[in-house]
Amino acid sequence: ASLLVMSDEAIVEKAKGDLDTILGKQSIDANVLDAAVVRLPQAVNWYCPGSYSNMPDVKSSSIPNVYFCGDLVRSRHGSWSQEKAFVTGVEAANSILGREEGYGIVPLP
Repeated sequence: ASLLVMSDEAIVEKAKGDLDTILGKQSIDANVLDAAVVRLPQAVNWYCPGSYSNMPDVKSSSIPNVYFCGDLVRSRHGSWSQEKAFVTGVEAANSILGREEGYGIVPLP
């Protein structure tokens, strides 16, 4: 089903269910303490020369336990759009889990 027609609560429930399926017991045993659903049905990212310097890093420089992922996050991988969102998600997970940079990420040639 399209996420745009789902209620915020249904989207959070779906995301939690998907994480439970992917991550198993640790996720199943966890509770969602806070969630925010942002709806931008006609949003478009516009990259332009010089925008890279304004993108956030995967790990927040001002809040210790905040991590960012998505296509607007600064990464040296070289991918864009959905692929970059995936890569920065892996980078955030690696940082949280204390893994070495690049673990599980296939570099672009």
